[in-house]
Amino acid sequence: MKKSFVWPIFGIACVLFYTTQRAYTSSAGRAAVSGAPGETTCSQSGCHGAGSGGLADNAGSGAVVISSSNMTNWQFEAGKTYQISVVNTDKNARLFGLGVSALDNATNKSAGTFVITDPAHTEIKSRTISGSVRQYVTHLDQDATTNGTFNFDWTAPAGVSNVTFYFASLAANSNGFPDAGDNVYSGKQVVSVANVTSVEDELTSPSEISLFPNPAKSEMRVMVNGMATSETQYAVYSINGMKMTENISYKPGAQISLEGWKAGKYFLQMNLNGKSVSKPFIVE
Repeated sequence: MKKSFVWPIFGIACVLFYTTQRAYTSSAGRAAVSGAPGETTCSQSGCHGAGSGGLADNAGSGAVVISSSNMTNWQFEAGKTYQISVVNTDKNARLFGLGVSALDNATNKSAGTFVITDPAHTEIKSRTISGSVRQYVTHLDQDATTNGTFNFDWTAPAGVSNVTFYFASLAANSNGFPDAGDNVYSGKQVVSVANVTSVEDELTSPSEISLFPNPAKSEMRVMVNGMATSETQYAVYSINGMKMTENISYKPGAQISLEGWKAGKYFLQMNLNGKSVSKPFIVE
């Protein structure tokens, strides 16, 4: 039986090597494409999305959402390990990739320790940026079995007040080439040591978003504490990354109908001051 060749996705491995017989791409992710300071995403020249004449980051039909099942209000305790999930919600994609870094806001150096919990799909890579070695969680194999969801752990550092997770995810069309038809999504999330508040944390913390009632049954109200503009939009995603609403322009006291939603955990994602913020809630 003739075996078919399934192209790997991610031009988070962006260079093609051609022979007379076939073209190859790297099946694993790349370091230093998380969108952190001094980096790009994979939407770069000759690669995916805008880098090949396609859409700019976050302009596709999906989004990238970061969440933690055991970190409250994005505040951490030194030495504690947190479960982190990054979900790419682009339903038009067949294959997905990932690049994540966690940097000390004061130094832009890696902060904390990544722990791989899904070795079949993720691995840790490193790259020296501005004289400092940064650590990254990247996808391991370019396949569709993740359904756009990547899970890993992060152990919080001591002596650091604020850390930013920078994350980028590719949604690829699986045509065998890194090209304009692939979409790149990126974002960042500030986390702060518990009981320490900074101006940056105040502007990006999900504690600035109020959802009530929570848990909710038939409807829920959304309130933002004084930072939203007319351009502020939000959407809701299920724990599995399904987009439950279209992008909605925020208005104070906005109501979301939950009629017909299954009981479980959901996330409201909002862009505040150019930063992606996620707020969890429960539907009963």
